[in-house]
Amino acid sequence: MNHSASAGGPTPQESTAHPDATSARVVAVVVTYNREKLLQDCLDALAAQERRPDAVVIIDNSSTDASGTVADEHPLGADVVHLRRNVGGAGGFAAGIARAIVRHDADWVWVMDDDTIPRPGALSALIGALEASPVRLSVLSSRAVWTDGRDHPMNTQRTRRGASAQEKRDAARAGDAPSAPPATSLHC
Repeated sequence: MNHSASAGGPTPQESTAHPDATSARVVAVVVTYNREKLLQDCLDALAAQERRPDAVVIIDNSSTDASGTVADEHPLGADVVHLRRNVGGAGGFAAGIARAIVRHDADWVWVMDDDTIPRPGALSALIGALEASPVRLSVLSSRAVWTDGRDHPMNTQRTRRGASAQEKRDAARAGDAPSAPPATSLHC
C-alpha cells in the first residue's frame, strides 16, 4: 500500500508486498464423499468468511448420500462437479484445482476436505500473510486444529528441509515458516 505524504509530513512509504499480492483471485475447492452434514457446515463456513472466495468448486466424489444435493442447493452458488466414480482425495483435488484454474481463472486455490470448517477470518488471514510478504509466495496454509484447539497431528506445519536462511527470514517476516516446495495453492 502506498501512502501519500502531506506537505511537511513523512515521506511516502513503498509497499513491501509482492506486486501481485493485492489482485489475488481465490477459488476454494472442496472435495466431498458421503458426508452431507459436514459438507453443509463447510459451505456455511465458506459463506461466512470475512473475505469470501471469488468462487467455490465442489467435487462430489460419486457420493451415494445427499452430499451432491447439499452442494447443488447451497446458497453459496458453487460450481459443483459430480464425478461418476470415486477417484479418491488426490483425484478429486486434481479435478477441482484444474477446474478452478481453467474455469474460474484462479490465482490461488484454497483446498479443503468436506470436514474442514474454516473460521470466519481464515481467508482474510491468508491474504494478509500474502500481502505482508516481500517475496512472491507459492504456498500458504493455515494451522489445522481440533475442536478443542489442539493442533491436528496429521496437519502439523513443519519448516521445509533445506530452506535457506533468506527463505526463513522472508517467512518469518510474513509470520510463518517456509514449508513445502513451491506449488500454486492456498491451503487451509
